[in-house]
Amino acid sequence: MFGRAQERTQFSARLAAAVDGHGSFVLVEGEAGIGKTTLIASLRHDAAQRGFGIGIGAAVPFADGRPMGPLSDALAIDEPGDPRRRAVAELLHGVATSSPDHGSVLYPLHDALLALVEELAADRPQLLVLEDLHWADSATVTALWVLLRRLPRLPVLVVGTCRPWPVSPELAALRTRFDDVSQSVMRLGPLDDEAVEHVVRQRLGQRPGPLLRRRLEGAHGNPFVLTTVLAALQAQGALIADAGSVDLRHDHVVLSANEALVERLIALPDRDVDLLSRLALLGHGAGVAELAAIGDRGADAVAESLAAGLRQGLLVDADGGVAFRHELVRETVIARLEPTLRAHLHHEIGEALAARGAPARVVAAHFAEGARPGDARAVHWLRRAAAEHARHSPAAAVAALERAAVLAVDQPGEVDLLAELSRALLQAQQSRQAVDVAQRALQLGGSPAVRAELMLALGEARSNLGDAGGALTHMEQAALVAGLSPAQRARVHAALAATRILVSATADAAEAARLAIAEGGAAGLPEVVAVGWSTLGRLHTLEGDHDDALASLRRARSLAESSGSRRWLPFHRLMEGLALTAVDRFDEGRRVLEQGCVEAAETGDAVAHVRLLAAMSTHALYEGELDEALGHAELAMGIGADLASARLHVVGHALVGAVALCRDELDIAREQLAMGMSELARRGGAQGIAHLAVLQVRLALCAGRTDQELNDAVRSLRAVAEALVADAPTLVTWFAVDLLEAALLAGDEQLMAELVAAMEKTAIRTGTASDRMVDLSCRGMVDGDLALMLAAAEESRLSPRRYERARIHERAGRMAAARRHPQAAALLGEALRTWDQMGASRGVRSVEEFALANGIRLHNRPVRGRARSGWESLTGAEREVLALLGQGLSNPAIAERLYVSRRTVETHVSRLYAKLGIVNRVLLAAEAQRRGLQPSPARVG
Repeated sequence: MFGRAQERTQFSARLAAAVDGHGSFVLVEGEAGIGKTTLIASLRHDAAQRGFGIGIGAAVPFADGRPMGPLSDALAIDEPGDPRRRAVAELLHGVATSSPDHGSVLYPLHDALLALVEELAADRPQLLVLEDLHWADSATVTALWVLLRRLPRLPVLVVGTCRPWPVSPELAALRTRFDDVSQSVMRLGPLDDEAVEHVVRQRLGQRPGPLLRRRLEGAHGNPFVLTTVLAALQAQGALIADAGSVDLRHDHVVLSANEALVERLIALPDRDVDLLSRLALLGHGAGVAELAAIGDRGADAVAESLAAGLRQGLLVDADGGVAFRHELVRETVIARLEPTLRAHLHHEIGEALAARGAPARVVAAHFAEGARPGDARAVHWLRRAAAEHARHSPAAAVAALERAAVLAVDQPGEVDLLAELSRALLQAQQSRQAVDVAQRALQLGGSPAVRAELMLALGEARSNLGDAGGALTHMEQAALVAGLSPAQRARVHAALAATRILVSATADAAEAARLAIAEGGAAGLPEVVAVGWSTLGRLHTLEGDHDDALASLRRARSLAESSGSRRWLPFHRLMEGLALTAVDRFDEGRRVLEQGCVEAAETGDAVAHVRLLAAMSTHALYEGELDEALGHAELAMGIGADLASARLHVVGHALVGAVALCRDELDIAREQLAMGMSELARRGGAQGIAHLAVLQVRLALCAGRTDQELNDAVRSLRAVAEALVADAPTLVTWFAVDLLEAALLAGDEQLMAELVAAMEKTAIRTGTASDRMVDLSCRGMVDGDLALMLAAAEESRLSPRRYERARIHERAGRMAAARRHPQAAALLGEALRTWDQMGASRGVRSVEEFALANGIRLHNRPVRGRARSGWESLTGAEREVLALLGQGLSNPAIAERLYVSRRTVETHVSRLYAKLGIVNRVLLAAEAQRRGLQPSPARVG
């Protein structure tokens, strides 16, 4: 290979980095014929010499319709006898899915693909080559992005090739993200003069003369064009050797590369050209049988035409059939077809493929080429294609249905088609577009069932956009549609009940829940009945009736598990996890929430996964597990980054900011507050307002705040307090101390009285240590009663909420110090130890500064707090994951062993990298082995 020394050097460095565990991605971009394939062949040779495993895949136009075809080929997922690949293949082909009644298999499929790559890379470094990505389906590009985000910690080099134009929107979006993950684009330019001369010497054995040099400038340094022109000149007898060089004859008419290819085509009979045209429109190589099936000629005649194409150098043998020698040859054949004829041939090919049972995705692609409005056949196949795409590639399903909708305007069935499109848009997380489509469809009429479906889609889309009021309005309209079957009405009421409880519209949730229970029972739908019981369970939790709550939730779980449907399992786990933590059963609640995360990943419900992680982060913060709280919050925002549920980022930003504040990282906390406020203003809704308002007040109380900042914060928190007292008084317990502090600062005696009354009522009703602790401290703060504060501190010893325990001990200690009470030092010392164990440096500094200013000597002071990095900084969960890494387990295997989601393991591994300063998985495993770490006995979920 000549003329690509710089590119080969770059690839050599990438291979070396991958061996050391620093994976990367390179997109080789260049026009057709510029030498991408030749460069990749050189890379593959070098990688093989270094012991890499090598996988090759390529995207082709009008391929066999396999979603993620290039990745599937590169990872050889159809290889028989390999259980690692079988899991991916089953998901990809739709043979197995853990959620037959739920939307997309894409989310668990991505996890399975990542697991396979990680396991292959654990054996040896991997090179994955994905050629012609400009033709890649959206599922390939989406999965590739998921993989690329993990590459920096894997011994994997991924190389893609593409043309600079045209580029699909998905690939264009992927390229804009390269800087975020340290990736790059390698643009192949033309060969320089020295390289061109080298090609001529290789082909002709002599250097080019001046006329030939001038003629070859028309090739613009493109190797394929260059060699095609040289071959044409040789065939035409246009070259003459003279004095050690080869040159053109002066009187010869020279053809361009394209003209030379056309000349070869013209030399063929019409029947051969017709066959080559069909082969070109197929978009990929084919055998005699396939070509005979899409034409009206027998196998013998087809074989004769293919032989003619081979003789002319237009075709090459490929995988038991033939393919065009180069993509430029195929494009030359297509360019000679008149548009009407091209559309007609595509239609013929579509009919032939349909008769042979080809995937609907492939058939539809041909019918859609050149189709005009009113083409019912094209609409039919596009809808079938969308159904195939839906579980693997929601974006591709949307594209198919949008094309069908254009063809079906003012045609029968247009409303049904738009209803399908609105659901597909929701699945693809395009909620705003879903609203527009559903509203357009409703204006066209439709059957009651379709109208109800459209209203439910509108409700879900509005909810995703943070418009709780709009969401409920549409859900309620769906419930009022006349003519629904009993089963449809039961499902509508279940969706309405779940929506009301998730957006905190608790007032009417009970009615919808009871209707779902009654109607679902009558229709024989246990999964619908379960939603009703889970909703009632959450309502009992909010009312403080914890025995009734747990009983309802146990009933819901039993019904859901016996129904065989997994559609609502993550919802049930969320409701049950929240109920368990409300009664101080944090360990059980954590396990249930994590189980919900596992099920959300398995069922492809990324929105539910984000909600569950947000709940886990909140509870970890109150437990004083700052690392866990931060990890869950960051993971939730990572999963939700491209989802409509990104409105939950408000909660994520508030939780990340709360952790940063505990750690005295005020700049980070302020940044997170600003981001959360921006997200809230952009999306609206009530999700996360309480968390954000608490962070705002805590930051406003820090040194350096202005009176205006404090007033704004107090105003926000007062609004939250009033809403909670009115609608969900038992939730006051989680924010009571901050709410009360805001009321004290504002001098709002009425709000103080309402908060104290709400907490006292909750504590009496629930009887939990945490609620009693908060109730006593609130009354002590309002009344200035040290005895109540001391009682609160004593009660806190029974509560799992370590964060509140530290705050109460510090407040009690400060009050005791002001009154010279002998327990002041002990209370402050207890607060200091708790803050220190949490790694909450702000709390540590606050207590130390107060003690120093007041001449209080703190006994049994901790030597140091939890380290932020290094071996001592690891949590128990992180040590467990590290021990299993040391045994060579992959992330999926670790997740199965610990019965947590794979994403949770991924978060632990990322934090291990950061804390230990180790750059890749291999070195992490080596560190675990060096320290002799042993995992605990297998946990049972």
